[in-house]
Amino acid sequence: GSSGFGMKIMTEEGSGYPTIAEVVAGGAAALSKQLFVGDEILSVNGTSVQGVDHDAMVDILRSSEEVVLVVRRGDAARVSTALREGHVV
Repeated sequence: GSSGFGMKIMTEEGSGYPTIAEVVAGGAAALSKQLFVGDEILSVNGTSVQGVDHDAMVDILRSSEEVVLVVRRGDAARVSTALREGHVV
């Protein structure tokens, strides 16, 4: 599903991390220039989201107007990005 942050999240069954499946042009995620398709979301607002199912992940994102995401791209260093619904913080 899409969030107010301009990205779609894909979750896999099991212990994996949610992954960014799509970054919507003009959305907060795209405007941050720090979030990309394939990035694993490690935490939201300091809370690990490992193994969280899709519905719970959508609820987590929808419950906040502003989130801090920590993502990992492959084996690269972690990136922390703050987003506010509709635009970048």
